[in-house]
Amino acid sequence: MEGSGCYESYFEGRWVPTPSKVPTTPPTDWLQWKKNPGVRSFDGCLFVPLRLENLPSPRHRTPILSPTLPCCPLLDQASLDHKLMKLETGLRAEDCETGLLLLGLKDNPELKIIQAALSRQGVEHQCLPSEELKLRFPNIRLARGEVGLLDKSGGVLYADKALRALQDAIRQLGGLVHDGEKVMEIKPGLPVMVKSTSRSYQAKSLIITAGPWTNRLLHPLGIELPLQTLRINVCYWQEKVPGSYSVSQAFPCLLGLGLSLTPYHIYGLPSGEYPGLMKVCYHHGNNADPEERDCLAAFSDIQDVQILSRFVHDHLTDLEPEPAIMEHCMYTRTQV
Repeated sequence: MEGSGCYESYFEGRWVPTPSKVPTTPPTDWLQWKKNPGVRSFDGCLFVPLRLENLPSPRHRTPILSPTLPCCPLLDQASLDHKLMKLETGLRAEDCETGLLLLGLKDNPELKIIQAALSRQGVEHQCLPSEELKLRFPNIRLARGEVGLLDKSGGVLYADKALRALQDAIRQLGGLVHDGEKVMEIKPGLPVMVKSTSRSYQAKSLIITAGPWTNRLLHPLGIELPLQTLRINVCYWQEKVPGSYSVSQAFPCLLGLGLSLTPYHIYGLPSGEYPGLMKVCYHHGNNADPEERDCLAAFSDIQDVQILSRFVHDHLTDLEPEPAIMEHCMYTRTQV
């Protein structure tokens, strides 16, 4: 998945005494929250969820690639939650469920693993040899030995709508969402103490989802996770024929595996975010400090853009081979 981690967010519960007659069953997922809105009580204490956001809303216009990856059982619940979110936010299925077309050499080990996982989980998919893929998607060109694997359940997640749905669920629980309130200090204990730029909070538990800022928060606690923060060039490419790579033309998301001898994936999303522009990006970037990602030194390496230009020229022949727009985001990767 692309994106995520371009901001800091924190979630905690504030605890105050409450009568014992209040139900004590905790909500375990989105559906339970939606069936039983309102504040919750655990162990005789009132649970008021609070989410602190470093940056103001709205943000995260950028959609993100959503492959099925059926080898992960957790995605069964995630898929159900996302379907509910689509109903509540008015997203049309055809705007999200575009399908995901994986491209790679016929004997690519990763492609074989994904195909086996799709078969094992009973996910609808289709293997497309070069000739058949050309008939179905004439604006994709494959090199000798390359094939396509179409996962019909893949598609696009709209991060801004998903974040808004999460915030709405918190508010419906009787919780609070504080935008533009950066966490400055965390003091472990019972309760946990959290100091922000505005005030201090107490909580029985604290969840940190700070993306590239995670280790900056954990360092004072003597904790460092094996995380790598990368600055990614997000490129948009002009269609030679407007709409030819759009959702309205049933064009899928793309994921290139090992194409053009690249060590990392190349992915693409149908045009629509910017009319007439398809998003094609490289799943890697340059090491960057999230607080200095826009400094001049961060713009020096554009090797990934050159890789993308070759990919577009060779495989997406109805796009101009130079990016029309280039934006940036941060990745947070676990180093192994």
